[in-house]
Amino acid sequence: MYCKNCGKPNQDWSNYCIHDGTVLALGTHEAVNSVTVTKRSFCPDCGNGASEKDNYCRECGQSLFAIKENECEVLPVNKISLPKVAFSIPSLLKKVLIPAIIAFIIMLALNVLSFRSIHSFYEEVFFSIFQVSPEHMAEEMGAMFDTTVEPPGPLIGLTDHIMLSHGVSPTYHMELTNHVSSYTESGGGELSLKGTFVILLLLPFIALFAAGIVYRRKNEEVSLQNFLTGAMGIGLLYSLLLLILSFFSGFNYKLDLSEAGERIIFEIGTAYSFLHAFLKAFFLGTMVSFFGMLFSIDYRRVTRHLEKIGPYGNAVHQGFAAFVRGFFFFTLIMILILYNKMTDLKVMLLRYGAVDLDHFFDKTFQMVGYLGVQLSSIIYSLLPFSSLSLSNRIDSPYVNENGEILYSIFNGFRMDGDASTGWLADLHYFFNMFHFNVYLKLALVIPILFLLCAGFSMAKYNGFSIQKLAVASLVYSLLMAGLAIICGFEVEAVLDNFEGVRETILIAITVNSLKVWLGSFILAFAAGFAGSFISRYIPGSLREGKG
Repeated sequence: MYCKNCGKPNQDWSNYCIHDGTVLALGTHEAVNSVTVTKRSFCPDCGNGASEKDNYCRECGQSLFAIKENECEVLPVNKISLPKVAFSIPSLLKKVLIPAIIAFIIMLALNVLSFRSIHSFYEEVFFSIFQVSPEHMAEEMGAMFDTTVEPPGPLIGLTDHIMLSHGVSPTYHMELTNHVSSYTESGGGELSLKGTFVILLLLPFIALFAAGIVYRRKNEEVSLQNFLTGAMGIGLLYSLLLLILSFFSGFNYKLDLSEAGERIIFEIGTAYSFLHAFLKAFFLGTMVSFFGMLFSIDYRRVTRHLEKIGPYGNAVHQGFAAFVRGFFFFTLIMILILYNKMTDLKVMLLRYGAVDLDHFFDKTFQMVGYLGVQLSSIIYSLLPFSSLSLSNRIDSPYVNENGEILYSIFNGFRMDGDASTGWLADLHYFFNMFHFNVYLKLALVIPILFLLCAGFSMAKYNGFSIQKLAVASLVYSLLMAGLAIICGFEVEAVLDNFEGVRETILIAITVNSLKVWLGSFILAFAAGFAGSFISRYIPGSLREGKG
């Protein structure tokens, strides 16, 4: 709602303009009350002196307006009331069914296009490691045992790629059994991968964003209740469809070979958590489709529309915008740096890697995209005074190692445990040699600048408020904590050999999400307060407009 006198924005439920006190809404009668400003020099309620330019008494808040009634009755102005909406599950399902199905179809199409490149990359890496294709390996084993051996499919198939694009991590199970006469020996293992490829989240994001737009075209009501119920309905149906697909996801391969009384059985398979698939798809579907509905209002803005349809809308918008703009800007810088430093990075990886990576670096642009977004997610979540841990643990009867590289913006990089030897020591030397700690401290300027702008914009929009600043800081900190949760990686392998000896190998990159949440809230609140303070010293002509 905009003031008819000064043209500045106000909340929809406001009775008076917060800038000049003009009445914003009146009753429904054609004949309305006329309002004139009194010429009194003193407040009629408390007797405090008043200027002719004052609309309200500065001492007690008494209105200085004189109300002259017309012939019609005086009607009360804006009374806030929630609309009575007839809500029913069948009608909601009817509204969200088509958008949810459209989102799922678009997501499948995008994953098919992305998987083609991933599949060719898998075949190149497999050949680089074993110097033979899976088909030729199967033919050689078949000739050795005089039988037909089916070649194994890719460890990551299309359905696996779809699960990964929703942040659902796989667990690989392997078992090898050898029967010789009356003697049997067996071994196996389990490989757990925990983490999310952040760039792959764009695939369901695009699909669900489109679903929100489709829903809005069929349901034109602009209200917070309509958008939230529709988004939750789309999220629920979408998550059910992904849950059904998860039952058919995974990789299963069994090899059964026999020769001269000896029989070898090898099995490998993939498992996914159905609960994780449902919950992550529901959260993603609800949040992203809601953004799509907001965008469809004028096809120019997203969270900015929250200013008009909900309390604290501007604060939520500023917290969200500060996160998205800062992360996008930082990611763009990271990708440009990686692209320019690709030659040096290739030399380093070839020096410390165990396989030929030439095929890997043939896809420079694709690799930079995946690596740049992932690294920027980890580093950006570190900036608000959090801590990073690079862990390497080996637990077996033969070797016991437990080392870490720890980082915080205050203490820099330091080694702990058995990190003084092996690849962790080399990595620690690399970090210090290129002064990564200095660059990370300088990078803190990026989120601070965007948070200053957020505080400035909030103060410019409708005045400074501790509550609004706290809401914006909370939104920003929750988004930062969510980024810290999804960007971490953990690879754990548990192996049982033929002698019954178990070995455990763990490699993990984790960011402390609790510290990220707390540090982000403090940083956002302090920078936002500073931004609102700066706005007081900007000339009024420069502060006009929208935040």
